Amino acid sequence: MSGGVVCYIERTPGGSGIKRLRLIAAGLARQWTAPEPRSVSGVDAGSGAPGPGGASPSVIVARAGATWIAETLDALGLKRLAAVCVDSEGSICAWLSSHSPESAAIRATIVQSGADGDGSGAGLGAARLLAGADPAGAGLGFLAETSVQALATLDPEQPRPRFSLSGKSGAPAGGVARKQRYAVLAIQDAIVRVLIDELDTLGIEVERVVSIWHAMASGWDRVQAASLSDRLVSSNSPGGAVIMVEPTGRLVWAWTRAGELVAGGSMRLAAHARPSSPDAANPSAPSVGALATRASTIGDDDEPLPGAGVTLQFSTPEAGRLAVDWLSWSAQLGHCPQRVVCLSAPNVTDGSLGPEALFAHLAKSWPGSTIDGAVHEDPVGATIGRLAGLGPEARKPLPSELPASAILPFYQRPREALTDLSSRPGRADRRLHQWIGIALIAAAALIGVAGWKVRASVTSAADQITQARDSRKALLKEAEKYSERLSDQPKPLEALKSALTRLQDQRKYLKDPRPMIEEAVRVFAALADVNAGLPPPTPPAAAPVSPAMSIPGMPPIPASIAAPVQAGRTTLTELDLSAIACKVLLTVPDAATGPNILDKIQQSPYVLSWTGTSPGSFGAASSSGGRTYLLTATWPDSMTPAPSTKKPNANQPEKPAPASPDKQPTPSGKS
Repeated sequence: MSGGVVCYIERTPGGSGIKRLRLIAAGLARQWTAPEPRSVSGVDAGSGAPGPGGASPSVIVARAGATWIAETLDALGLKRLAAVCVDSEGSICAWLSSHSPESAAIRATIVQSGADGDGSGAGLGAARLLAGADPAGAGLGFLAETSVQALATLDPEQPRPRFSLSGKSGAPAGGVARKQRYAVLAIQDAIVRVLIDELDTLGIEVERVVSIWHAMASGWDRVQAASLSDRLVSSNSPGGAVIMVEPTGRLVWAWTRAGELVAGGSMRLAAHARPSSPDAANPSAPSVGALATRASTIGDDDEPLPGAGVTLQFSTPEAGRLAVDWLSWSAQLGHCPQRVVCLSAPNVTDGSLGPEALFAHLAKSWPGSTIDGAVHEDPVGATIGRLAGLGPEARKPLPSELPASAILPFYQRPREALTDLSSRPGRADRRLHQWIGIALIAAAALIGVAGWKVRASVTSAADQITQARDSRKALLKEAEKYSERLSDQPKPLEALKSALTRLQDQRKYLKDPRPMIEEAVRVFAALADVNAGLPPPTPPAAAPVSPAMSIPGMPPIPASIAAPVQAGRTTLTELDLSAIACKVLLTVPDAATGPNILDKIQQSPYVLSWTGTSPGSFGAASSSGGRTYLLTATWPDSMTPAPSTKKPNANQPEKPAPASPDKQPTPSGKS
C-alpha cells in the first residue's frame, strides 16, 4: 500500500465510543486519548445522557477527536488520510450460509434466520452474533448500527454466478442457486461513521476504511499474488495467518491469501495486573460540558501506551482454544494456513517462558506450518506502520500479475476494506450530486425550450400544411374543367397527366388559326400610309354599318370608312376575310393609287400574298368620281410569316408616287 497518514481508532468496550486515536506515518506518531465523561448531576447521569446541544457524550468525543485530527494534519499541511483503521472491539467474524455474498443478501439472511429461528444450514448462532441480538431473540436492533459484509471478492469479468472463498461456483448446473458458506464480518461502526462525517465537515478526505484484520493481512502477508493467466494456482494458492497480541490482553488473528483477508477472529488472554503508582489515577474528572474543550487539547507524544504494567498468560489451554477455532474455520471454508506470522507483545509469558511461549505453544498446536515470530513493544503501531507504508518495501506486482479484483475500487473489495464505510458519501459526493442536479435542471430547461420551439414549429408546419391543402384544393377545383371530379380523386396528378395527353392528341388534328387580324392591319396600314397628309373625311350624320365589310372575330366596320371619295383620298369599300380567301375592294382617286397600295402591302410581308386588279367593270370611274381597285389573296398551307425585306421609316412615311396624267388604267388587271 502506498504511504500516507493512517488513523487508528481504539474504541470503548462494545465499540460504542472512541477511547483513543493514533496518527501514524513516516516521521509522525501522535496519539489522543479521550477522557471518560462522568455525570455531575442526576440530570446527565448515565453514559448515554445527552450533553450540551443535545449530543451524546460519544458524539462529543468523536467531534473532539475529529478536531484534533484536523489540527494535526493542518500543521503538516495535509488534508487527507490514507486510511482509517478500526480496532476489533465490537466486531465479530463468523460464517454464514447465503445465496450471494452481496451485502443486501447477507443482511436478509441474518434477519430471516433471526426471525424464523431455523438454524438448519443457515448459521442461526452466527446470525445472532452478527446481529448483536441475545440468544433469547430480543430482536435485531443493533443491525442498523452494524456494517455487515461477506469476505468474498467478486470477479468483475464474471459477476454471475458468484464465487465463494473456496473457489466453487455459487450456482449449480441446473441454474438454481444454492447456499454457500461465507466468512461474514460485522462491525459496530456507528461512532466511526460519526467521526468520518465530522472529518468530512472539517475538510479531511478519507481514502479508505479498514479493520485491524485487513491491516494485518495487507501489512504482514507479503505472499505474491498469482497471475490472472494461472487460474488453478490462484484458486489453490497457499494461505497464511497473522497473529497479533495487543498489550491490553487481546489476541487478534487473521487468515490471509495473497495479502487479502479470508477470515478473522480474536480472543482474550488471561491478564495479571501489576501494582500501579499512586498518582496513576486522576480523581478529578471533567464534566460533560467541558469534555470537548479538553479533548481538543490532549495529544501528548509522551503518553504511555495502553497495557503498561499488565502480564498476559498464553499457555497450552489458550493455544488449544485457538487451534479448535482454526479447525472449525478450516472445515467451513476449506482453507488452511500453512505459514503463520506471530507478532507478540513483550508482556506475554507462560511461567518461565517469555514472549516466545506464544511461538512454542502455537507450533505444538498447529503442526506442519511455518511459524515466524517477532516481539514488538507496540504491535498495533507496527501493524499500522506497515499499513502506512513503513518497513521494507515489497516488490510491486506487475499489472499482469494482479488478480481480476484489483481493478475494482476499494468499496467493492471486501477482502481489502470495509465497503460501507469506504463508500460513505462526503462533501465531494454531495457537491457532485448538487452539480448533477443543477445540470439536470439546466438540461430540463433546455429540453423545455427546445420542446416549446418544436411545438411552435409543429404548429407553423401544420398551418403551412393546411394552407398548402387549401391551395391544392383550389387549384384542383380550377382544373376540373379538364377532368371531372379532380379534387375528389386520390391521385389527381395522374388524372391531370391523362387530360394533358388527351388534349395533346386532340391538338394534332387542329390547324393553325388564320391570322386575319394581322392581314387586315397590313391593309389598313397601307391605306393610312397612302392617305397620310390628306384632310380627314367628313363622316355623314348617321354612319350606317355596311354588312359587306366584316371580319370574323372583329366588330363591324362603320360605313364611314367607305365614305365617298374626297379629293385624292382612298377609301375602303369592301373587306371580306374568310377561311379560304380574302378580298378587299378599294376606291382610289386615280389608276396609280391601287398599285401603290399593293406595293406598300408587299413591302411588309406576312402570310398572304396579295394581288391587285382593276377589273373592267370596276376600273372605270364611279359616280362619285373615284376608281375601284380589287385586292385578293388565298390562304397558304403554311401559316409561317415571311420576313420583312424593308425597314419602314416611321418619321418619314413613304408617299405614293403621283399618277401620270397620260397613263390610263389597264383593264382586266393588266398593267
